Order: sequence, then structure tokens, then C-alpha cells
Amino acid sequence: MSRWSSSHSGMNVKNVAIPEHVPVGAVIGRGGSYCKSLQQTHGVRCSVNGADREVTLKGSHTSIGQAEDELAKLFESFAISQTRDKRVFEVAASEGASRLWSFEEELTASSDTNVEEFRYVLQPLGRAEKAESRANSWIKDFHEGEKANMMGYLLKKPSESPTKIKLAFGKLCFKPKAGACYDPELTWPELQDLRPFEDFSTRWTNVIDRTSPSTKSLLDELEGKLAEDVVPLGILSVHLGSKLQKSWDFKYTFVDGQWELRRRHTGKKLRGSYDVLLDSDTSFRLRAFTRASLSDSDPEDVERYVEISTPPHGDIFDTRVTLKRTAPAGLAIRAVNVKAKIHVDHHGLRFSVGYMDRRQSEFRLECRLSANEKDKLGSGDNECRVLVDKVLQMVA
Repeated sequence: MSRWSSSHSGMNVKNVAIPEHVPVGAVIGRGGSYCKSLQQTHGVRCSVNGADREVTLKGSHTSIGQAEDELAKLFESFAISQTRDKRVFEVAASEGASRLWSFEEELTASSDTNVEEFRYVLQPLGRAEKAESRANSWIKDFHEGEKANMMGYLLKKPSESPTKIKLAFGKLCFKPKAGACYDPELTWPELQDLRPFEDFSTRWTNVIDRTSPSTKSLLDELEGKLAEDVVPLGILSVHLGSKLQKSWDFKYTFVDGQWELRRRHTGKKLRGSYDVLLDSDTSFRLRAFTRASLSDSDPEDVERYVEISTPPHGDIFDTRVTLKRTAPAGLAIRAVNVKAKIHVDHHGLRFSVGYMDRRQSEFRLECRLSANEKDKLGSGDNECRVLVDKVLQMVA
């Protein structure tokens, strides 16, 4: 919903409502990058009221119309498809049917702006008599039988492009819908009866810290395998999008005080995700996705419009990314991430740790099967199960 008005200066003003499924942080962008992009690309003034979930655009009718079209595309990009053959979203809880459950509010806000409105997490309470589990619920009981068929559609319906599978530690964050009221203790059947999109919405964050005992123990183990002279590599990821719902990902490495382009891809196409809630402190998400590489001569390569500014002192976390004035209308910066990254090979897995700040207090922890382990897989082997089994051996 949007409405027009005029300011005292005679400038046109339009207020655009932010849909419920869109995080306010995405409309603002990291460090205000998305709003700044709207202003630079379309010549409008842009402000965001997070409390009222509203964007205010000021400028000419034409400029506001173009900016509103771009906002509409951004909103559409966050719409979660519920069609299973396009994207499969699954959640499973360890010993879910044998526990009581509760939605508990997080007291410390995450630095991940995408989940700033999603303040609740699902926590296991005391033990309960094992309940029957519905197969068609939004959440499943995580057990050996469930593991055997984990993301089985990847084998049944292989994609034309190679599918990459990664596992990331993090947490699933919840936002109750307006008027929703939950008992402080939920039985497994009551939890399974809740309706996604109607009773709650969710966001996943893979920005974590060292407060989880199992995750901290794993990180300590990985860091302990590094040689003393290993220096984390600076990594910059830039995600661009257009009004035509096209997207591009660019990855840069920090070399001799400068950012150098390392890889360029069209945006990831997510085939599915599988979230596992292991205990009160540990959760992880499996992601299966495809993406295509771009060549230097590709006419759709928009990397030439990216402008990167690094402070003279070389602190990668002060990097700023903008679009050049020559960038085509509708092209916008969707996300910018800077991290200091290390890689560790351990237990048949290739781990990557991306530190998100100078103090290394927050990080992203991901892994995939090593090249040797992937070579051992047969045509009918479930890569997801092999990956999860190895991870469970390390965090159990």
C-alpha cells in the first residue's frame, strides 16, 4: 500500500508500506547502502521508518515511480515460494517428539539486520512421553530414518547444473504473527499444528558468536589446527540485483592493500534448505544451490559498475561499496559482506570460518565435504546424509 502527498517545498512525497515478509534491514541496507543506491540511481530522497514499516520517497513523479518499481522488485525477491518443486524448506528437531517446546525471546539483538525483527528462537524444555509425529507438518522429528531420506529430492530430480551442498551453523529465528499467542509449554503435536506464514514467519541467520559451548569447542579445535603464522584472508562479497529480478554475486580478495576480483557468478538458485535444531545451543542449515559463472566478456557482467573504497590504513572492515554514476537504472546493491576468512581441512570436511569483526567475536562457520570424500560417493549416495553424519560426530 502507498500514498501520495506534497511537502511544503512543493516536492512530491510518497509513502510505501514495507510488506510483512520483508525485513526492514534489507530496505535500509548495510550502512544504509540500499537507500543510498535508490537516491543515486533515481534521484530521490529516501528514508525508512522501521517502527511503522514504511519507506518515504521524495522527488519528481518520474523519479519516485522508478524508485517504487525497484522497491517492488526487492519486495518480490523476499517472497518465499511455498511450491515444493521450486524450493523446499524443511525443519527438523532432534528428539522433537520426546520433548516439550517453547518460543523464547532473545535478550541480545543480533548484528544481522535481516533478523532484527525475528527475536524468538525455539527451545527444548523438559522430557515428555514420545508423541506421534505428523509427516506433513512444517517441523519433523530428526532421527535415523529421517536422516536416510534427507533432501532426497536432490537425487530424484537432479538439476542440469551441478548442485553445491553446504552446511552452516546458526539459528532459526521466529517472528509471531500479530495476535498469535502461544502457551509457554508446547507439546510436540501442538508445535506441529502451528502454521508457517499464518502463525509465524522465520529467518535464518548464520552470524554466530562463541556463547554456544559446542560451537565454541568446534571453533577452538579448528583454530588449534592452524599454524601460528596463518593470517586470515580478507574476503568481500557483493550481491547486485536489477528490476528484472536478475542478480549477480562478486567475490574479491584483499591483496597488497587492494581488493582483487576473484569470482563472478549469476545469483544463486536455491533448490532447498534443511534446518536441524540439535539442542538449545546448536543448530545448522543444509543448503543446496546452483549457480553459473560469468566470463570477463559476458555482456551481462555488471561488475564494471562496482566502486570499492578501502581506507588508507587498510582495515578491511571499513570498506565501502557503491555503484558508479554510469550504472544502469534499476541496478542496486542488495548486500555487502566483509570477513576475514580461514580454511581448515578436518575429519573429511572442508571448513571455512569467516570472522565478521576486528575482535573476531562474531563469525560464520560453514563446511562441505572435502574433494576426497566427494570422490568416494556413489551415484546413489546421499551427500547430505554423509555430510551431516560427519558433523554430528564432531559436535555430539
